[in-house]
This record gives sequence, structure tokens and C-alpha cells, in this order.
Amino acid sequence: MPRLDLADALYLGSAEADAAYLGSVEAWTANGGGGGTFLTPALVNEAQGILTTASVAWTFSGTATAGNALIALFSSSGGSSGNINTITDTAGNVWVKAATAGTSGQGNTFLSMWYAVNVQSPGTISIGSTSNSFQWQLIEFDNVATIGQPDQAPAATTNGTASATPVSTAVTPTIDNALLIAAISYGATATSSLSAASTSAGWQALTNPAAAASKHLRSAWKVQASPSSQQAQWDLDVASTYTGGILSLEPQAA
Repeated sequence: MPRLDLADALYLGSAEADAAYLGSVEAWTANGGGGGTFLTPALVNEAQGILTTASVAWTFSGTATAGNALIALFSSSGGSSGNINTITDTAGNVWVKAATAGTSGQGNTFLSMWYAVNVQSPGTISIGSTSNSFQWQLIEFDNVATIGQPDQAPAATTNGTASATPVSTAVTPTIDNALLIAAISYGATATSSLSAASTSAGWQALTNPAAAASKHLRSAWKVQASPSSQQAQWDLDVASTYTGGILSLEPQAA
């Protein structure tokens, strides 16, 4: 419903004005419209592993809390064949593809980022892809808005030139306390760590999946108190081509 100002409401008949104006205000303020305050998203749970079949179903070992948000990240080799085409689960959650990107060289790594909000515990999760092997991460956060997502259009990039300092793309949130999730996928066999500058900026590394040939998924998250441009960087001891992506989600209104 479009937002109405007071003059619009007064122009309408009183009963119609009450319904239209109040309905507009409720929709506008659901995520803190008009300035409001916001809750702080927090990490609740994370899981990670390796999948070895193209179209696979696996059972989430944890129990997600109803109403929370889930982020699914995937790294594969084989270039565009690593694209995740679908995600479904037995709870009927709605999964949204956030960003995908692939690069040639050093494993042809491909990064895929998905999210679902206002979830029920997902039970068995099924993905569809033509690739036959993935590293994956599944991450749960609370205090994430259940409507109006994402805060900013997700972005992903490829870097065909080998680098020892791979970065996610940058994003500028539009709202206080935005939840940011950054990820990279690289092919070289290399030791990695979240850079000191990113750690100082508030980024927190998520747990790495088990090692897998030609694909290495790394991710981090932070809550950005106020809007400004943000990205995460990792340091590798061996330069590699890579793909990087970032997602900005709105927090729940207080």
C-alpha cells in the first residue's frame, strides 16, 4: 500500500481515512520506517560440510528457531556448472538466490549465496545443480526483519587475476544495524585468514568447511551500526583467482 500523509487522510471520509492511513503506517513502520530503532542481529547457529552429488538432499543437524533467518553458501569447482539452481526444504521455507559468480583458472570456482527469512526449522534441505561436489555453510541469525528483504541488492564479482588478498564486493547498507554476510570462493590450495583490517572493522569469521580440492569457501559477518561502505578481505599465503559476494539484510524493528 502506498504511504499516505495526513493531508491525504483528511481528504478521505473518516472511516476510509482510518483504514487507509493506519494500514499505510503499519506497513511503513513494520521495518522501522520513519526513523525508529532496530534490534541487533546475532549469530545463533552455523553448520558446514561437503556434498558430493549433483542434486542432493541433506538433513540440517540443528533446529532453527521459528522466525529467524538462514543463509546458505556454496563453493564448487567446474565454473558455471556449480550454480545452485534451486533450494527447497521440507518446512516449505522460501529460499531466495542472493548472488552467484564463477571464475576460470585454479579450479574454476563458483560461489552461490542464498537466504530465507521468517523460517521454520528446515528439516531436509534439497538443492538442484549440475555440479557434483560442494563445500557448504548454513548460518542462522536472529533479529532479522521478516519482510522488506534484502536491504540492498546482493552483489558478486569474479577476479580472474590471482590475488593473495581476495575481497568480497562492497555494499553500503541503507539502515542502522544491517546484517552483512560476505563470502569468497577460491581454487588454490592456500592457508587463509580474515585480514587484520577486516577484523578491526568488526567482521567475524565463520567456521570453514572441511578441506576440498579446488574449492575453498570462506565467509564472515558483521552488524553495521550505521550506513557506510563495507567489504571483507582475506589473506592467502598463495595467490588465487576467486569469486566474492556480499549480502545486506535489514534488522527487525524494535
